[in-house]
Amino acid sequence: MKYVISTVLVVAVFILSACNGNSEKQNSSSTAHTDFTAQSDVATPAKPTIPSLFGQYEKLVSALSSDDDKEAVYVAQGLVKILHNVDTTSFNTEQLKVYKDNSASIEENGVHITDNLGNISHQREHLVMLGEDFYDLAKSFDLGKPVYKIACSKFNNGKGAFWLSETKEFKNPYYGAKMPGCGSVTETIAKY
Repeated sequence: MKYVISTVLVVAVFILSACNGNSEKQNSSSTAHTDFTAQSDVATPAKPTIPSLFGQYEKLVSALSSDDDKEAVYVAQGLVKILHNVDTTSFNTEQLKVYKDNSASIEENGVHITDNLGNISHQREHLVMLGEDFYDLAKSFDLGKPVYKIACSKFNNGKGAFWLSETKEFKNPYYGAKMPGCGSVTETIAKY
């Protein structure tokens, strides 16, 4: 009988130690998995900057130059989304003021362009105001390259209007295919 009890105890100890060893393996396995997960976290994407916001403005100018009111709506939606996420942490006091002074207007005009699918003339009216906002930003921020202010004196019943471009070659966003070449470079902004 002693032999049976001893055997049962040895088997029980063996089973318990085997189970305990298995749980240690599982713990080390889950720890390894946790460590791997922590290391494999994808870096969070960088917040948009003024140059990326300006890039969206350029896309809007291009859409209206091509007489594409649908693309203008899509791009204006992106413009507003980027505007809401711009990283302002590196702005100096003056830049922050310029950004805050213009951001509400950029949002309002972007929303108006979005709300006017099928009314490209109204979208173009709001591009005039966006041009003024982005001019202020271009004068205050480093865009990494020169920006050209291009004016068309015929638009808006002869009152004229301007837009900004990364290149001197352009298509007029206010007239599109009707008068693609109306305009001339009036200023080069090179703050970099």
